[in-house]
Amino acid sequence: MNPIQFNVKLITPLLMHGSNPRACDPIGLTGKALRGSWRFWFRAMIGGMVPDILKEGLLKHEGEVFGSSDEKIGAKFRMVIENISSNKDKAIYGGFKKKDRNGNVTNEDQTFAGYKEDSEFLIKILPRKNIDRGVLLSTIWLWGNLGGIGQRTRRGFGSPVIKSVNNSDPFKQCRLCITPEFHGSVDIENHLKEGLSRCWEIFKAWLGVTAGDMATNPGPTDRGYWNASFFTLNSLGQVAVGDNSFPLNQAIEKIHGNHHCNLLGSFHPRMASPVFTRLHKVDTGFIPVVTWSKQSGISNNCGQNHTDCIKEYLNNAGVTKWLNR
Repeated sequence: MNPIQFNVKLITPLLMHGSNPRACDPIGLTGKALRGSWRFWFRAMIGGMVPDILKEGLLKHEGEVFGSSDEKIGAKFRMVIENISSNKDKAIYGGFKKKDRNGNVTNEDQTFAGYKEDSEFLIKILPRKNIDRGVLLSTIWLWGNLGGIGQRTRRGFGSPVIKSVNNSDPFKQCRLCITPEFHGSVDIENHLKEGLSRCWEIFKAWLGVTAGDMATNPGPTDRGYWNASFFTLNSLGQVAVGDNSFPLNQAIEKIHGNHHCNLLGSFHPRMASPVFTRLHKVDTGFIPVVTWSKQSGISNNCGQNHTDCIKEYLNNAGVTKWLNR
């Protein structure tokens, strides 16, 4: 089959570590990290389309796109990554201050080793014959517009932009638009609405399901979503766009999160954040885009319910425009 080829430009710093957790991975962007990120968004989409997906065969469907150890030929595609341009930095600002041994906030910035913004990589995918290219490309599109990669990816780091190579756009065959230049939040809203609805159609056709229309489903404050042990994307009402743009470091500060509510992720007990925030670049800076997955059965420590914590986080980040409005 013909290869799938495109560039990925990371518009926010990439915190990608190898065997040494305090140093950059010498390779930069890795195929293992990409596959893991793409699997995350595949599960997020399919988990919102089939209510009882764990019983309906999540691993089976995932194996049809990414491969499985149960098959004679495991991987459904090979991947080659070329580092076009990248710049290592030992002190990338994390958006918050360090804490001392007693847990008190200091005046010293928390920094990480990584690759500075505008690092760019060429991605070349060599698919096998028995793979659905449309579902794979839709999954990559979701990642490229809602997700990120690397450490602190749910708080704006490693935000990718998909670019064509030599004016060749593999996403055009699926009627998906690669990331254009945005001039404001309205441009981002329109791009996401159109692309998400198209991804929904491609996945529905592949799964053979008829229920659910992403463009008309209720928003996150109107109903709960299916209980799932993983991040789920079920509706345009789970995606919100920021009102204003900010310089990069200021944008990262705003989306760092609420330290007092463990419904947004915590260390004790360890829990992944149910909000995934990435940044999109516009003429005047960066605008956050937040995707929310409502998880159930989680206790909190701040006296608020799940929705209140999400609202507080979004208000602090200046994010109020839900895509289903």
